[in-house]
Amino acid sequence: MQPRVYAITQQEVKESPNVIAGIIHVQCFHIRVLFDTGASHSFISQEFIKKHALNVYMMPTTLTILLPDGSNMTATNMCSTFLTICEKEFDVVLIVLLLLEFDVILGMDWMLNQFISIECKKKVVKIKFLGGEKLVFQGDRGVSSMIISSMKACSLILKGYPSFLAHVRDTLKQVPELKEITMVRDYPDVFPEVLPRMPHVREIDFSIDLVPGAEPISKAPYRMAVKELQELKSQLQELLEKGFIRSSTSPWGAPVLFIKKKDNSM
Repeated sequence: MQPRVYAITQQEVKESPNVIAGIIHVQCFHIRVLFDTGASHSFISQEFIKKHALNVYMMPTTLTILLPDGSNMTATNMCSTFLTICEKEFDVVLIVLLLLEFDVILGMDWMLNQFISIECKKKVVKIKFLGGEKLVFQGDRGVSSMIISSMKACSLILKGYPSFLAHVRDTLKQVPELKEITMVRDYPDVFPEVLPRMPHVREIDFSIDLVPGAEPISKAPYRMAVKELQELKSQLQELLEKGFIRSSTSPWGAPVLFIKKKDNSM
C-alpha cells in the first residue's frame, strides 16, 4: 500500500473531523503535532530537522508519499527519536517530509503500537498503559491563533496597538516537595534542613567589583513597618546566636525584602 498523509495544512485540519492538532515535545523542543488517523505513516518536518540538527538516516528504498491533493512527494530519510506527551516519553520513527504547517504528523503506524483511542468531537487522545495508567491529551479545540514574529510585534506596539503579557500556569499540577527532588535526595549533605555551621575558610578570598573604584553612597535606609522591623531584629538575633553573622560596621549596606508566607509569617 502506498504511504499516504491525510492532512498537512491548518485549513485541511479545520475541514476534517478525523484529525487532532496540538503541542507536544520532540526531545526538548516544542512542536506542532497532528494526530492523523488517515495517515499510514508518521512524518517529521524537513525544516524542523535542519533547524534543530536532528540525526537522520537513509531508508533502504525511496518512498513515494500520496498527499491530500492527490499529488506525490518522495522521501528518502528517516529520524529515530522520542517524543513527550503529557510528561510521558514514546519512541518513534519518523519519515522526513516537506511539511509547512506542522512539525510532526503521527499516523497509524505509531498509533497501532499504542493502546490509543481518539475522541474526534472532543479533540482528545487517550493512551492506556499496561499497568492501568491512562494518559489524556487535549488537542486544539478552537481556531488556531495567528502567530507573528517578534519584529512584527515590536512594530505594532510602537504604532500604538494594545499588547498583553500572559503567563499560563497549570493549577492542577502538583509541585513536588523538596525531599522528592532527585538532586536534593542524592546530596542530602548539601541541602540540610538546618545549616550546621559556617562554610569552610577558603584559601583565596575574592570580591566582585561591579564598578571599579566606586565609593559608598550616602543614603538613608528604607523605612520599614513595625512588624518588618521586629522580624528583622528577630532573624538577626537568631543568626548571631548561631554564629553565622557577627557585628560589624561597613560603609556599604544591603536592603532587606520581606515577603509574606502562606501562614502570614515573614
